[in-house]
Amino acid sequence: MKKFGFVMMLVTLAAFSTTGWAYTFAQVDTEFWAGTGGSEAMCVLDFGGGNSYAFGYRWNGAATGWDMLQAVVAASGSTFTYTPISASASSIVAEGGSIRLEGTQYSFGSIVEKLVYNGHTLVDDYYGTGESIRYWVSGYADYTEALFDANWNYIGDLSHPGDPTGDGTDWFAPPSFGSAGRPLSDGWWDGYTQVDELGSTYEPAVPTPEPTTLALLGAGAALLVRRRRR
Repeated sequence: MKKFGFVMMLVTLAAFSTTGWAYTFAQVDTEFWAGTGGSEAMCVLDFGGGNSYAFGYRWNGAATGWDMLQAVVAASGSTFTYTPISASASSIVAEGGSIRLEGTQYSFGSIVEKLVYNGHTLVDDYYGTGESIRYWVSGYADYTEALFDANWNYIGDLSHPGDPTGDGTDWFAPPSFGSAGRPLSDGWWDGYTQVDELGSTYEPAVPTPEPTTLALLGAGAALLVRRRRR
């Protein structure tokens, strides 16, 4: 019985380590990794309904969330095409691989308007259907938000303290910067989710295989307990 109790304790501890307050990249059910280097970050595309996919990114030096998304899309086999649509903007289409991306590149940054993977789609059609794509970060530096009045007149800045630790459970949707203006650091996470026409959305869910496995282990252990008691 002591040996069985020790096994149950290990199962319990494992469950807490994988479903507690933080994830490690080793616990993530990752589709693939893009890039090379000594720093690592994770990009999660969550299409809702339990259809969430994670992609790892490695790099050296400085990188942004947009750099990570581009590297992941390119690593899927897709090729980027940029077509000028005005003096200050170009359309972006990445296709040919397992991830398709559509968007617009402006002088101030890029907007992602569609992401397609494994038969699922995130779409930004704010001025049409009212749907949009929500960008999330887990782990971020201090940043300054530019403030504007109702007529878009600049009225000052507001400083925000950062959250230096990314753990995949504590997500933040930045109001004043997108992926192009988001510097990455080792261990941080980016995520993308769908916003419906009513403005409702959800935080990215990290895909991990461990909870299911542990649940089966726990169920098996419970059956053993019942059999021993009979």
